[in-house]
Amino acid sequence: MTSSPRHSSNDLTEIPVLTDDDLHSRVDTIVGPAVVPQLWLLFFTPLGYQLPVVIPVQDPPTGLPRAEQCTAMVTAMKGAIWETGEDAAAVFVIERPDQTVITDLDQIWARRLLAAAAAADLPVRGVFISLSTGVRPLPLTPG
Repeated sequence: MTSSPRHSSNDLTEIPVLTDDDLHSRVDTIVGPAVVPQLWLLFFTPLGYQLPVVIPVQDPPTGLPRAEQCTAMVTAMKGAIWETGEDAAAVFVIERPDQTVITDLDQIWARRLLAAAAAADLPVRGVFISLSTGVRPLPLTPG
């Protein structure tokens, strides 16, 4: 099940996202503080323009997706982006409304998403987490 973005991305697609701070601001504008546990996928061209594709994906019932689920989802997303004729890099946003801190499970999910993107040859521009306290970059710890 998917839902629509909380803020329209149509006007934002005309404003390039050039820096890490710009990207953080864009994710904060579109996703904002966590409301529903889900994963958001956003896509940006090499020149920093956001594609008009914002995909929220409901969490799997088990909570943490298996590696195969991540691979299938990322491969499908790459195929959909490829059909637009655009080169694009993904931005993943893990939304966690009942959390105020990053957990080990968030780290595992992010690593699985990055591994799936690498296997699908999909560049990743960033990984963020939306908590009840707001959006922030998700720094990956070794593991």
